[in-house]
Parts: sequence; C-alpha cells; structure tokens
Amino acid sequence: MLKKSDGSTVSSRTSNTPRLLLDAALPQGDYTWSVSYKTAAGVQVQSEARRFSVPAGLANSKLPTGAAFVTTVTQKGHPRLLPAGSSFSAIALAATNGDYKAAYNSLIKEADRSAAAALTAEPALRTRSSFAVTTDYNAAIAAARAAADAEQGRIEALSYAAKLTGSASYSKAALDRVLALAAWDPNGMTSEANQPQANRSVHIALATGLDLLWDKMTAAQRNTVASAVRARLVPVMESIRKIDESPYLSFENTAVYFALRSLLLTTGTPGMTDGNAWLQEAWDAYSTILHDKANQDGSAGGSTAYAWFDFYDHARTLAMLKVTTGVDMTQRAFYKNFGNYLIAMTAPNVDQLNAFGDSVETQTLFKNYAFDSYRLYAAVSRRPEHEWYWRARPENIQYVGVNLSPLHLMLLGTAGSNPSPVAPSQQAWAFPDAGIIASHSKTADSARSSFFFKSSPHGSYNHEHADQNSFTLVSKGRNLLISSGFYDYYNSPHHASVTRSTRYKNAVSYDGGVGQAGADVKIAGVTKPVQSMEPNGRLINYLNAANFTAGTGDASLAYRSLDLSNYTYVPQLNEALRSFVHLRSQGIVVIYDWLSSEAARKWEWNYHALTPFTTKGSSIVANNSPASACIDHYGVPGTFSQTSLWDAAPTTTVPAQHHGRYTASVPSKQVAMVTVIREDCQTTSPVSVAVQGSLAKVTVAGQVFEFDRKAVTTPK
Repeated sequence: MLKKSDGSTVSSRTSNTPRLLLDAALPQGDYTWSVSYKTAAGVQVQSEARRFSVPAGLANSKLPTGAAFVTTVTQKGHPRLLPAGSSFSAIALAATNGDYKAAYNSLIKEADRSAAAALTAEPALRTRSSFAVTTDYNAAIAAARAAADAEQGRIEALSYAAKLTGSASYSKAALDRVLALAAWDPNGMTSEANQPQANRSVHIALATGLDLLWDKMTAAQRNTVASAVRARLVPVMESIRKIDESPYLSFENTAVYFALRSLLLTTGTPGMTDGNAWLQEAWDAYSTILHDKANQDGSAGGSTAYAWFDFYDHARTLAMLKVTTGVDMTQRAFYKNFGNYLIAMTAPNVDQLNAFGDSVETQTLFKNYAFDSYRLYAAVSRRPEHEWYWRARPENIQYVGVNLSPLHLMLLGTAGSNPSPVAPSQQAWAFPDAGIIASHSKTADSARSSFFFKSSPHGSYNHEHADQNSFTLVSKGRNLLISSGFYDYYNSPHHASVTRSTRYKNAVSYDGGVGQAGADVKIAGVTKPVQSMEPNGRLINYLNAANFTAGTGDASLAYRSLDLSNYTYVPQLNEALRSFVHLRSQGIVVIYDWLSSEAARKWEWNYHALTPFTTKGSSIVANNSPASACIDHYGVPGTFSQTSLWDAAPTTTVPAQHHGRYTASVPSKQVAMVTVIREDCQTTSPVSVAVQGSLAKVTVAGQVFEFDRKAVTTPK
C-alpha cells in the first residue's frame, strides 16, 4: 500500500515476489508504504509504514516495467551494443580524436594479439577429491577462471575491433573463438556449480560475440551460441531466485548484474527459449533491489573495498543499459549517489588504507578502479563532480595500462556530452543506510585529513565487522588510526578472531577485550564475533556545520551475545553511546562515550596504528610521518599499554600493526569518557574539558560543545 503523507492512497498492488516496480512516476512529495502478507499458518500480518521522499529532481524519473523493458530490447536489432542513432564509424572517429585515443589504440593492439593467439583449451574438469591438498584444487579453480576471463577479453577485443574497423580478419578470428567457447561444457570446470565467476565470463563473452558478430553468423551458428548461453544461465537464474527469501545474499545479488547483461544481448534470438521471461525477471530484480544492503543514499554496507569491487560490475551494467536501451539508471537515487559515496570514502589519487570492513588493507582502490570503472560510471551519470573525480589522476585521461572496457567507446555514440569537471564542495557526508559518516578537511584534496565514523544497522554480517561506534583517522593523507587486521581469506583464524573483532578497532571493549556480537553468552571472555545483523548500531545524530561535523552512534544492541539454546541475543551492556565532533579546519576530534552495564566492567578504549605509539607528556601519540596526533583522555583515570602481537597471526607475511589500549583503573557500572585527538599535537586551538556524571562540556577555541548520553549541544 502506497500513500501520500496526508494518508490518501496512491496505489495498492499485489505481487508474487517481494519487490515491486511502480508503473507511474511519483510527483515530488512525501510518502509512506507498507505491506501485508499471510504466514504459512494463514495469519494476515501488516507491516509498519515506512517513509520516503521524492525530491524535485527525481519527480519525473520512471523506469519501464518488466514487460515494456523486454519489448524495448527485443525490438532493437543486432548489434544492440551500437547506440540508437549512431554508427561504428562515427564512434571510431570520436575515439581516435579525443580522450579515448589511447584506449582505442589499446583495443586494436589487443585485437591483434588475440588474432595471433591460439584458441584456449577448455580447462579439464577435476573434482576436489582428485587433489591431494585443498590449495592445489583452489589453484585449479583460479586457473579455470583466468582462462575464461582471458577468453572473454579476447572475444571482446576482436568483436568490437571488427565493428570499429570493418576488418574481416578480426571478424573471422572473433567468430572462431566464440564457436570454440560455445563448445565448452556448461557442466564442466567453468560451470556455475564449479566456478561461477568463470561461468559469468563465458556467458557474457558468448553474448557479446553473438550480438556483435550477428551478421557474420549463420542461423545455425546463432542457435548454437544462444543455446550455450541459455545452458549457462539456467543455474544462474535459479541462484538469483534465492534473494526472494534472503535479500542480502551477496553472491546471488551480484549474479543479477551478469545475467542482465547477457540477456540484454541474447533475448529474442533462436536458442534462447526462456529469454523474454528471464530478462523481465532480471530487470525487475536489478531495478528494485540494491546490492549489499544499500538504499537511496548510495552507500554500500559490507566494506569500503567491496563497494569498489561491486562498482566494477555496476558500472558495466549501467553502461550497457544506457547503450542498448537508453535507460539511465543513474537518474535513480542510489546509483546517482553511489559515486558520491566513493568520493566520500576514498581520497582521490592517493594510496591509502580503507575505513571499514573486509580488505581494509587494500590501498590502491582509486588507482585500480577510477581509470576504468569510475570513468565509465561518470560517462553515464554526466555529473560534474563524478567527471572531476576520475580525472584527479592525470594518467587516467589517456590511460595506457590495462585495457578499458569497450563500453567506454560505445557511450561516445549516445546523445549528449560529458560535463566540465567540478571538484566537490561538500566536506562532510552522512550515509545512514550503511551507518557511516565521513568528514574531511577538504574533500577534493588527495592529502586530506579525514575522520570516518561507523554505527551500522547491518551489524557484523558478511563483510562487515563487529565495529559499531568505531572510527578511523587520516591526517595529511596518511593513515593514523586504522581498522586493524587483514583479510587473508574468509573466516581464516586471523580473519575470524582478529580482523572482525571489536578489540582490533578504534572502539570500546571491556574486561580484557570483550566486544560486540558475542558468539556464546555462556563464555565470559573473548569470542569470535557472530555473522549476524542482529548485534548492530545506528546513527542517531548528524550535523554538518560551517567548520565542524558532529554525529552520534548507538551501539547498545551491538554489545550482545548469542544464547545458543534459543538463538536469541542477550544484552551485555545497557548503553553504548558515542558522539563526536570533528573540527575540520582545526584538525581536532572530540569523542564522547557514555557506557553503562548491570555489572561493573573494566572499560577499554582501543587504538590501532601502522607504527608504534609514543607519548608526549600525558598524551598518547599516533605516528605516521609526516603526520601525527595526540590522544588525551578525560573523565576516566586509566593506563595505556601497547603490543604488535596478534591473538591469531595472518596466514601470509604482512606488515606489522600496533595495538594500543587505554584501560580504566577500576571497574564501574557506568562511565562518561571524553577523548580529544589533536592532529600534529597542535596547541593553537586551546581545549578544555569538564566531565561531571553523564554530562561533558568541551570548549575548543571558544566553541562550546556539550554531551549528555544521546544529546549533543553545539554552538549556534
């Protein structure tokens, strides 16, 4: 049921799937929606109403329904990868005389190499039991994916080059490879069951070849290739349907993108007997679900790194939709804001650790993805700040490294032109859907100082960690206080007990490192965090003022432990509230913690860095030359200790990290703590702190901030 804010009904619909695409654009305004359903016992259940708003810029944005979308696709002739109203010769001319000249030349060189290369043999099918050790089997699986990926690249290069140059030799070489790839066993080593990532590369390569080489194929060849695509998509579609019951399945969500791209190019062709129904199903899914726990603000739950990993495929899907159908998904709130989320979370043109989540140690995300994926996205969104971001690294403009997706060139055939780049002027961002706040000295600066804060409703699920109300700090472009640990492999001893744990984050623990998402309520000490969205956090305050950013996180529900007898979560703390003020231009962070418990706890404040902590007077100093910061505590007497040891070492050789802990001198049932962090240990902005009971008053350079549990009072 969809209603306006005044209670009048806009629409009432019935759906057999847990998602619905409206068939009419909504006017600007505020709305509520709710659903009702019957349980297995036949009981009617009515949900609570949820609110959303349609801003003026999106008021006329409407996506086609599944049926209309299928009609649009099937009525377009091959090659569908050629934008309507354009020609390959016009695209080639534009590419060779502009910013894509290097990319075009690289594509032709890759086509030449591919034409000379021998056909790739299908990887032999081997079962896990046929290998003496698991690592050898994993290597064989990885080799199968590499073979499929390489063949996809060769087929793409040859097929696009054939169209852009008119070369018959490229067409023949491409067709030979497509037909050879179509003969690979869909139940073999590159099948969905054995190596789904390889299966994706194979079915997209075949679909691309079928579309671009359509006029070079006989009817029998078209049928052969389309049938091979269909055989590989059967288990993919079965996988996608799992998200009806489990919408946060990461792998199955990703499968939607790949299936949609292949179906865009093959639906309606002989041999693709289920194409129309599958395309509608994939479109309905892609246009209504958002991968990895995201929503309108463009954020991605899971991890900063995985947002970029997913962005690689998002960008290609968005570009293919624009090229083949003219549908621009970046007019929708999530996809429009996704690019802003990445700007907020990843500094331009610098190598840096990430703020949160798995693969936090991956330092080259901007370098690895801006030149291709973000550039491709910006070519669809055509927003000035997106155009600026990928251009922040000058080498990206005429990139001569890894080949760019040929979809870049196809977008040259779409109407309109890219805008002039404009650096973002916004210095702080709140993403409540992922529970993240990012605050910068200057967003557009590669050497920006940044404070990242997290209190996520998605808890410790999947690639998230048990790190609610944690933070990370960057100063002068250097990582100072980090989310520690490594992602050597999923659920490794190190990953499970160190990387995902609260005590290895800049967060509060107690009684010797006990933290969030306890695995067993009967264990009083440290446990590995559970994989669950139940022990979670949430943002409850946010203010972006002229010279400071303020926010509050409530992680009270995160400090719970699982009762295995009935699978419910038992509170370990009554309240775990953390507020902060980041005075951006002054390089000062004020953090207020209010913690309470039924039992007296010995509270701990954890800090992690790339180099050892030192001291300066009574201050703890985090160092990463030329950056440094002094950390001072007020309200709770305690002592500081540090180590570079791990509770469980990584399985690979990695750089050392250093773990500091400020521990309260005596246990207590409740505390109010104020932590002040000063970049460069500067004293030019005087700070005074007074703590009495739950109330803390902090004055910074004449500005007064007051904290009392959930409340934050800031200067007018």
